[in-house]
Amino acid sequence: MHGRRVVTGTEVAEASPPPAPEELLAAVVNGWRLSDVVPSTLDLVERDPLASGGRFPGDLVRGLMELPGSFWGRAPRLYARYRAVLRASADARRRLPPESRLAFWGPLDDVAGVR
Repeated sequence: MHGRRVVTGTEVAEASPPPAPEELLAAVVNGWRLSDVVPSTLDLVERDPLASGGRFPGDLVRGLMELPGSFWGRAPRLYARYRAVLRASADARRRLPPESRLAFWGPLDDVAGVR
């Protein structure tokens, strides 16, 4: 196989674009593929705690808050990252106008599924 390169599954996964914030929000809220989606969501909100999936500033963090404790219990490293994100998100929300701060606590149960 001279001149040919074998591409591994890991390389293919790394080459594909990350999910859009809207897709992440829908997946987190609907509980789809959480073991894949939560790390990607944490990557995004670690860079920007107010990152949005289209609902309101910080809706991705709000979606993570809805995950059951049993998920976090199986993923202690992700839980440590999540806790740091919660602190950063709270600090960032304090700088928002009052109406935006209140929107953070609205329901997310009507987030449409994106497939």
